[in-house]
Amino acid sequence: IDAALAAQVRATLGQALAAAADYEQALPMLEQGVDLKRRNMQSGSALAVGAAYTLATKGMLLGDRVDLEAAHACLQQALSLVGGTGHQVESSVLGWNTTVLLWQGRWQDAIDNKALAAATRFTLVW
Repeated sequence: IDAALAAQVRATLGQALAAAADYEQALPMLEQGVDLKRRNMQSGSALAVGAAYTLATKGMLLGDRVDLEAAHACLQQALSLVGGTGHQVESSVLGWNTTVLLWQGRWQDAIDNKALAAATRFTLVW
């Protein structure tokens, strides 16, 4: 089986399970997807939007479980992959980051983060 396809299948399944709030099954799929994506990433390759979105989903899941330190670490990793690019996934990552900041009660940080999302080419509608 193609390694990139295997990574994408695991990541997508993890994202779907997270959206269904089946966190127990989602977390290992997200972790495997990110791990496989990292192992298969070529130096100088195209923007790693799939890995960024998977990390953001994992960050949201961890934030919802109130593991805020781990959530922020995932979201920062995701932003390191797409931050400042103007790619639509950047807005998604910033949106999840805003949500986790709100859950934490960090109101001003959430407002500032939302402003970053609004400044990207593809803005969030919420």
